[in-house]
Amino acid sequence: MCHSAPAALPPAMGPPPAHNNYTEIRNVTAGQVSFKTCTVQLAEVTLPLLMDTGAAASLLNSSTYYRLFSLLPSEQPATALCGYDSSRLDILGVLRVPVHYGSKHLPSFSFHIARKGANLLCLDLFTGLGFTLRDDAGSAIHHVDSTWRQKWPALFDGLGCLTAFTHRPLVNTDVSPVIQPLRRIPLALRDDVTYELGSLLEIGIIEQVNAAPWISNLVIAKKKSGGIRICIDLCLVNKAVIPDRYVLPTSEELTALFYGSTVFTKLNQSQGYLQVPLHPASRDLTAFVTHAGVFRYTQMPFGLSSAPSCFQKVMSTILAGIPGVAVFLDDIVVHAPDLETHNKRLQGVAQALLENNLTLNEEKCCFVAPAIDFVGFRLLAKGISPLQSNTEAIHRIPEPTSASQVASFLVMTAYYLRFLPHYSQTTAPLHQLLTKEEPWNWTAVCSEAVQTLKAQFTTPPILAHFSPDCPTIVTCDASARAIGAVLSERWHLYLYGRHYVLRTDHQALTALLTASGSGHKPLRLHRWGERLRQYDYKPNFPPGRDNVVADLLSRSIGAPTPIISPGDNTEPELIQMLHTPLQPAVSL
Repeated sequence: MCHSAPAALPPAMGPPPAHNNYTEIRNVTAGQVSFKTCTVQLAEVTLPLLMDTGAAASLLNSSTYYRLFSLLPSEQPATALCGYDSSRLDILGVLRVPVHYGSKHLPSFSFHIARKGANLLCLDLFTGLGFTLRDDAGSAIHHVDSTWRQKWPALFDGLGCLTAFTHRPLVNTDVSPVIQPLRRIPLALRDDVTYELGSLLEIGIIEQVNAAPWISNLVIAKKKSGGIRICIDLCLVNKAVIPDRYVLPTSEELTALFYGSTVFTKLNQSQGYLQVPLHPASRDLTAFVTHAGVFRYTQMPFGLSSAPSCFQKVMSTILAGIPGVAVFLDDIVVHAPDLETHNKRLQGVAQALLENNLTLNEEKCCFVAPAIDFVGFRLLAKGISPLQSNTEAIHRIPEPTSASQVASFLVMTAYYLRFLPHYSQTTAPLHQLLTKEEPWNWTAVCSEAVQTLKAQFTTPPILAHFSPDCPTIVTCDASARAIGAVLSERWHLYLYGRHYVLRTDHQALTALLTASGSGHKPLRLHRWGERLRQYDYKPNFPPGRDNVVADLLSRSIGAPTPIISPGDNTEPELIQMLHTPLQPAVSL
């Protein structure tokens, strides 16, 4: 067998071209250090790679390329690479191959082929596969690529001002303007307030006026840093303002967008609302009185009832057409299944923000991370979980001593209802305390319910992302105290416009769900039937003994939730458990 070396490099691999675009690799090589390796499958080849999350781009050395991948085509590198000491690496080309690691799969990933050196699994592949690096304490370590900040310095320069839009809220002229008397500012805070007013005047956020038909008062909020934040009490003004009817997305809508994504970037706009100009005719609505005189805003302030819908509409319009982008007010999430796609999308978002003269808060941005916090949830490649800071806050809530405190506790825990098994049964004693006919009677059962909910927040499950590719089955059942349902994907948001299977052991529902049941029915069933006509579903009626999952949720509330394994091809993997409290009147 001939083992002669190749006579020449493949056509695409030659001397690296001149580049103005450099990426710093920063990999570390030291013989005395023991490094970790990770074995992955590249195309049909299983190969151990040295893990180096300090390097930006994954590498294969030329020896490995010629030995294992020489029959695969290579490309010219689009970016020059330099090492930690700024010396340029000798890159021969770029190899695109599919990568497999366990259940994770990247259909195409780019390895730079270096003339010499180790085979490296670096930050780009590390992030693309959804890996999370943890320190000895178990907390995740997120690598922030400073090149993004260096690439767009204007995005982090001061406070932006939207160029193509001004906010002019509609006003109900039947509501008479109100001039509030001055609320005296404590002497200890006056110097701080004067300084803040001067800063806002200097950058043009507010302007001084002699008088205005509407006069409101300041609200002074303390910052964590020890400084103050100036706000306005616009409660009376908001009675005259007609809010924009642009609907904000729900957390459920937003968290359903991330299936298949493994790379995330979260951008936070610098004082978001204040980057939107306020129309001159609307500025008097924001006038406020201080010890230093009367001022009004030139930019859209926080506290104006029309501001959230306006800002959401503006940002959704600016970023429309860019795939893999989720927007909620001043937070923007860019997500993608791989690093290359993510970077293209992030480039598009940055360009759109720059074109509209908007800026970001550098301290609150998180670039190229395997997980981020968004709308109260922790987003990962494999699913979502409750935000740790919120679960810790729930643990710190003292035991309620009044009906209003019980209601507040239930509102906070219900936000994470889908993570809490048997929620309806657990909270039943607490809901009983909210009944007006019942006197306040805190019992040991109520105390146990609170402690049970807090304990469930200690180790909440991770729910998989909504998968548009999976079949959808709704399995439901009910008892006198609870409704049980198992959904592979959830309710109208997920079911409308899709074919799904509706599974229940209530055989009598045939009259409601099929055309054959056209005889006499109560009006309520007619109404339900009409509402269900908009959905494309196939009724399925397993015997009650086979309806194990939903039956367990509705009847055997105290029993542990069973582990369900996917069956044949007609049985999708169950994605999440939903436990909905039973209301006095239940409607579909």
